[in-house]
Amino acid sequence: MLLNTIDEAVSNLFPGYFALVMATGIVSIASDLVGFRWIAMALLYVNAVAYVVLWVLTLLRLARYLPRMLADLTNHTRGAGFFTIVAGTCVLGSQFIHVAGDLRVGAVL
Repeated sequence: MLLNTIDEAVSNLFPGYFALVMATGIVSIASDLVGFRWIAMALLYVNAVAYVVLWVLTLLRLARYLPRMLADLTNHTRGAGFFTIVAGTCVLGSQFIHVAGDLRVGAVL
């Protein structure tokens, strides 16, 4: 039952879910800038986990449901959501640079 639910979630994964990474990263950087370091660091850890989980789910979807993913990519309402992958990656990289001071990971992202 749980595997069916997870499989269904992977098959219907909305490409715009990386907006979660964008928003969390923005709030984390802002928190750091105004002096709430502990919030910024906590959100960095949450964001790193969310980023990895979303990539795993996206790659699973790519491997198992390629036709659905291609349909999303070519759909004018869902296709734009794929841009959040790029934007979320950039914001997470900025978060690593500004909050964690990790230039290496930031540059890779």
